[in-house]
Amino acid sequence: MRKISTLVISILLVLVLVAGCANQPAAAPAKEKFPNKAISLVAHTAPGGGGDVFARQLGKAIQTATGNTVVIDNRSGGSGAVALQYVAESKPDGYTLLGITDTMIITPINNNIPKDLSSFKPVARVVLDPNVLYVRADSKWTADSMLEAIFKGKQNIKWAASQAGTPETAVIDTLIKKHNAKISSVLMGDGSKALTAVLGGDVEASVAEIAEIKPQLDAKQVKILMSFNSQRNPASPDIPTFAEKGYPDLSIDKFRGIAAPKDTPDEIVKILEDAIKKALEDPEYKKTYTANMQIPAFQGSAEFQKTITAKTELYKKAFAK
Repeated sequence: MRKISTLVISILLVLVLVAGCANQPAAAPAKEKFPNKAISLVAHTAPGGGGDVFARQLGKAIQTATGNTVVIDNRSGGSGAVALQYVAESKPDGYTLLGITDTMIITPINNNIPKDLSSFKPVARVVLDPNVLYVRADSKWTADSMLEAIFKGKQNIKWAASQAGTPETAVIDTLIKKHNAKISSVLMGDGSKALTAVLGGDVEASVAEIAEIKPQLDAKQVKILMSFNSQRNPASPDIPTFAEKGYPDLSIDKFRGIAAPKDTPDEIVKILEDAIKKALEDPEYKKTYTANMQIPAFQGSAEFQKTITAKTELYKKAFAK
């Protein structure tokens, strides 16, 4: 009888212990470290375009800084509209990012498209990519003679630009509409065709990113007259700005940066922001952006959002109909 009682008590104790364990809260699963797989960095241009080159160069630097793979995904079309929609609708987990520039502000202003930068959370501004006014190297033009011609001359001067709805056409439109400049704006479709028109003498000048004309600049086929940045570029300190010539409203300080889908958690955005800041210090990346005459201009997420908001207002005025 005693043995049976002991057995019963033992069974009851086991049941009590099991029940007690069952009532304990389950251990929370360990939080996954970010990043733990490849990051997709979407470029809004085809391979070789400005957005693609930026994404590849920065992606390589981020890989070096973090040890994590960065894969470039080219989604060109619609002046950035295709890339905007694709990334905005991607999972907000930090693994799909978008390389952004002023184009992503301008395209939604000028076109009825489903997504704009309000569908994103800025991660970081990386560099400024200067727009410049350039001419053929053997032309007669200087900065002062060009200003004299477009503001006091009797005939329109032909300037080429890549396509409508770009930072390049924004500054040309501002010159024509606000300052009554005598300029005939010739849209060429892309920067390479605009360059060909300048070299062939079909137009007097064109507006472009320095990176787009760097080979011809190095070969002394073209020369830069002025920059549309707010201050002189440390990489080319001899080039004056439109701002210092009395036209501060022509300072566009074109940016290149990174954004994530809007609902991406802040802690993931912070990790990415820190990785980009570290990447800017990478010696190889420094050589690359210096060679392209880009200006390092890091801004974290919050400051970058302020920049985007201010530039949105600037471009709304520039493209007002």
